[in-house]
Amino acid sequence: MEQKADTSGKSKWFGQLGWLFITLFAVFWSLGSFFFWFLLGLSAMFGSLSMIYSGIHISLFDNLPTNKSPYQSYTSAMGRPPVAGNELNLKKALRIFFIIGVTIFMLVFVVEIFAPDNEATTESIEVEPVQSESIEEPTFASRGITLFNDGQYDSALMYYNKALEVTPNDADLVYNKALAYYLKEDYRTAIRIARSCLRLSPDYREAWWLQGGSYFELNQYDSAIFSLETAYSKNLREQNFLILLGNVYLKKGNRSKAKDLYLEVVKIDTTQAEVYRQLAELDPEHAESYRAKAKAIDSPEDNK
Repeated sequence: MEQKADTSGKSKWFGQLGWLFITLFAVFWSLGSFFFWFLLGLSAMFGSLSMIYSGIHISLFDNLPTNKSPYQSYTSAMGRPPVAGNELNLKKALRIFFIIGVTIFMLVFVVEIFAPDNEATTESIEVEPVQSESIEEPTFASRGITLFNDGQYDSALMYYNKALEVTPNDADLVYNKALAYYLKEDYRTAIRIARSCLRLSPDYREAWWLQGGSYFELNQYDSAIFSLETAYSKNLREQNFLILLGNVYLKKGNRSKAKDLYLEVVKIDTTQAEVYRQLAELDPEHAESYRAKAKAIDSPEDNK
């Protein structure tokens, strides 16, 4: 005769485990993502066990032993029938799991409370580079200028590049970088960077001058004249610029234009002996006068 299985214990454990599952889930959720993901497995375990022993059929656990009557027959596919006392052992196992879970929960909770505040440390590390860049940016540029004035062009370029990482659209910094390459006699790179400067500021007269000077050094006189004349049209009248433009026209065989530019130079600065000598070659009619002025500049003691 088949006896009914006692389900009173099942109902009791179902209720206890169900409430425990809900409580743990709520606690872990409120404690944050670390606790939630780390300890959610325990609450899921208790929930699954409560579902299994509540009488609800779960196909995943079909092969697990259940609390069927010891007088009921079993097929070979179901394995050996459960031994007496299996239900009691399961309850003990659940109690052990519960104690382990609570212990882990308390340990992690205590460690989290007394652990250093890593989040605050991370935030300070993230903020520090931004402040450092905003403070150091003028230092990069000024340090580059100091090194440039000392003739340390490679070191100056390193600092210019650092400054340009912060302010890439600073036309003055781009010009300084092009000038450093020009003085390193890397004229093609100087031209390329000068073009970048002119894209940022088309009216940057010194950049047109630098580009023209680089073309002159590469013997590309037509390109040099175009760049230098552009700077001239923007009212650049610095004496060294006028000398360079006169030299380019002299290379191109335009002696008249070169003479006019040299005359502009001596109007600005009467101490340019070499320019007077150039005028003596270009204006034979007044050659003696120009040579005398050049000699006076070279040997001022002879005129006392």
